[in-house]
Amino acid sequence: MKIAVEGCSHGELDQIYAAIEELKIRRKTEIDLLICCGDFQAVRNRQDLLCMAVSPKWRDMRDFYKYYSGEKTAPVLTIFIGGNHEASNHLSELAFGGWVAPNIYYMGYAGVVNVNGIKIAGLSGIFKKYDYLRGHHEFPPYDHSTMRSAYHIRNIDVYRLAQLHGKVDICISHDWPAGIALHGNTEQLYRQKRHLIADIESNRLGSPPALGLLKHLKPKHWLSAHLHVKFLAEFRHEQNDTGEAGVQVTKFMALDKCLPRRQYLEIIEIDDVPDHASGLHYDLEWLSILKVTDDLFNITPSVQSLPDHDIDTDVIEKHAAAILKSFDNDLKIPDNFSIGPPPYTPTNARVGPPSVRINTQTTTLCRKVGLTDPCVKYMQYHGQSIPQAGLGLSGIAGDCGTAGPAAEAPPSPGSAGTTVMSGIQRSALVLTTPSQQKDEKNHPASNPDEITLDSDESNDNEPCEAADAVVTDIGQVGGGETASTAPSSGDIDNGCSTESKRPTEETSAGPRKMKRRNQAIYTVEDE
Repeated sequence: MKIAVEGCSHGELDQIYAAIEELKIRRKTEIDLLICCGDFQAVRNRQDLLCMAVSPKWRDMRDFYKYYSGEKTAPVLTIFIGGNHEASNHLSELAFGGWVAPNIYYMGYAGVVNVNGIKIAGLSGIFKKYDYLRGHHEFPPYDHSTMRSAYHIRNIDVYRLAQLHGKVDICISHDWPAGIALHGNTEQLYRQKRHLIADIESNRLGSPPALGLLKHLKPKHWLSAHLHVKFLAEFRHEQNDTGEAGVQVTKFMALDKCLPRRQYLEIIEIDDVPDHASGLHYDLEWLSILKVTDDLFNITPSVQSLPDHDIDTDVIEKHAAAILKSFDNDLKIPDNFSIGPPPYTPTNARVGPPSVRINTQTTTLCRKVGLTDPCVKYMQYHGQSIPQAGLGLSGIAGDCGTAGPAAEAPPSPGSAGTTVMSGIQRSALVLTTPSQQKDEKNHPASNPDEITLDSDESNDNEPCEAADAVVTDIGQVGGGETASTAPSSGDIDNGCSTESKRPTEETSAGPRKMKRRNQAIYTVEDE
């Protein structure tokens, strides 16, 4: 299976798909899937544009609305995660994932899907310590603060991904796992992005929760973007007592943003899974995890309370049987996209205030699995009227360790709920105090929202590469824990692009000890 991987899309779908078509002709091969690693910018209209956290001078409709309206169709199945420049009001409708346009699928706050039998996990957003323990409380209309905190990852999403026990082939995150820069050609990275040196050497660059997931899930590939640079690395996992043969290695790849002469598009190849249905499918284990943890989902800014231990696998398996039955043993994701808000037209200048919107795709999934739509939960909590389509859940039969029939009223948004899950005890996970969080927001080094990563430091004496997208094979990365094959001279960002540069963000990181099996996933270091 040949998979095209793209870094930061920034709405440039026409250019990305054109590059893929050119690649298919040049290599005389077919591309089965396109993975976009964030900053996708699924902007349907001007209202969405106003919900995207960018400076007003960088607000541009770009290409997505043409695919949303049906004017164009994606030529290859496309899946993407959210980054830190997204139409958050649009993506909030699809908390558990869904189609944003025909053949273009969003993976949700966190998600797992199967494509031709290849298991792909994704985590949307970037890590910010002072929002990590809070609930997903940001819904339209946004203010200056919530427009930005909406794309910060939360511990509930990481906790859910940490419950996966099956083999994971690919993981996607927008920002890099913490410390991964030390597992590739770090000196080359220093030459390309000199402003990152201090953060790399102080272990402040990257996402600690992503590093925890990397160590726990041990995927074959980990794909990222965010820093607008191509970087390859190999992460060698520590051997454990499970009897696993040999040393497990995850191949990490980060890519640039979609601009001429940038290395933003690559191809990876993964062996097909024999006798597996083709196309995009829900992952049964993931749906079960969503069901078991449904009452843990918090839609307030209060600190999130999470279980002390992992979910008993027996509970997950019991839910899996009931969920599979509700899908009539067919987990293929239906092509149920429909146009919601009117797409952009040059003559449509009126822009009303954004509001919470119920998406029928989310409603359908919630009814089948027995979940609560976060948008419905938010509207109930704030006393807003809910459209008839968003009311009610199917209720999956059987006592599988849930809070009861799915039709029960949802628990208080600020609580951890009352689900009985075997082997789990709850405790509040408090790592920082409000005063510490306030100090962090005022500290430039620990507040990536205030730092421009895309400085594109350049060497004007070196020539630009001619190719718009340089494609290499990630499988050629060299071995070793602290070094890999050096990227070619074409990998160096020489600042040759004359196009405007968008500001983006850094991340801060660090470990903190906690008594938990997957403690690295849930913890961060006090700064």
